[in-house]
Amino acid sequence: MALKQISSNKCFEGFQKVFEHDSAELKCKMKFGIYLPPKAETGKCPVLYWLSGLTCTEQNFITKAAFQQAAAEHGLIVVAPDTSPRGCNIEGEDESWDFGTGAGFYVDATEDPWKTNYRMYSYIKDELPKLINANFPTDPERMSIFGHSMGGHGALILALKNPGKYKSVSAFAPICNPIQCQWGKKALGGYLGPDASKWEAYDATQLVKSYSGPRLDILIDQGKDDQFLSAGQLLPDNFIAACTERKVPVVFRLQQASCFCSPWLLILVCEFWFCTAGSEESVCEGAGMLSVRVCRWPLEEGGEKCPFPVAWAVRVCVTRPVQPRFTTRGRRASSLDGLIPARGLGLPVLG
Repeated sequence: MALKQISSNKCFEGFQKVFEHDSAELKCKMKFGIYLPPKAETGKCPVLYWLSGLTCTEQNFITKAAFQQAAAEHGLIVVAPDTSPRGCNIEGEDESWDFGTGAGFYVDATEDPWKTNYRMYSYIKDELPKLINANFPTDPERMSIFGHSMGGHGALILALKNPGKYKSVSAFAPICNPIQCQWGKKALGGYLGPDASKWEAYDATQLVKSYSGPRLDILIDQGKDDQFLSAGQLLPDNFIAACTERKVPVVFRLQQASCFCSPWLLILVCEFWFCTAGSEESVCEGAGMLSVRVCRWPLEEGGEKCPFPVAWAVRVCVTRPVQPRFTTRGRRASSLDGLIPARGLGLPVLG
């Protein structure tokens, strides 16, 4: 499949590029951003797929997140696709900011007039990775996914519906239970029809209840001042409860910020996705982890030291002894199977 380069900028000795191509799944021209680190000139690199939220294009992450330096240092290719088909001339596609253009919701539509073009799930799952792997020096065995808001929803469902495909999944302020929120009801109803039972195939909270694949590292970060959290659009409580019931490990962190705080996003991208753990000397141990679960507290005799104040944390899904996961400056660190802030989530508080 032919790629047309739209732009190329030197960035931290690598290149931030944007390409356009004709999509077979979406039947329109699509753009994606891709950062190629210096290491890509001499060998294959792990690849991270970033999914943006409502109203965004491929430009959102590549111009706002300032991730390129960390990606360059750790030899990671980062791909940022658009959030929906564009220019399909479907009646009503540009009438609303939360449905249609810029709001593909990472589903495969089954309803007219959307089903011909609005197939973002298959585009992200199959077409885009094949295109990336065929044209860039990726290591297809080391692939992970993350996203924000609608894109966080997309990242979670793609990981849960495709066990073993992604090494890890992270989501920033994701829409965790779309069948229960207004954004989700509008999008899923429009793309999939009025039968709500069909919506469950694209709902992370429902999917995790039946997940039976290999261990999946899940990290969710949420700003406590996010207006959409208080408005009931994100519903992380429901996802955490489902993970707890199924004993699926998850790390949920409630940040002292809104989800739209750029420095916060930059810190999270660097800390959780590029294994920095606060030091260039950090080493990811374990088979192919790119890695999400960056836990820097040292092992104490008889247990772990929690990085949060005791009143903010509760352990969930702990089903086996803690194993060392990272080394930081010669100091052993550990990974909890689950650590979530309890305040405001209706969960018991330790201490």
